[in-house]
Amino acid sequence: IEGEVSERVPASVLKLHPSLVIVADKAAAAELSQP
Repeated sequence: IEGEVSERVPASVLKLHPSLVIVADKAAAAELSQP
């Protein structure tokens, strides 16, 4: 979710999709640097 799109993390390209929806529980969301 965070960071740049990278070949090392192929799934990171999903963040470029205009309809991307990320579902995370409170514990996982608390680990993000930005709300």
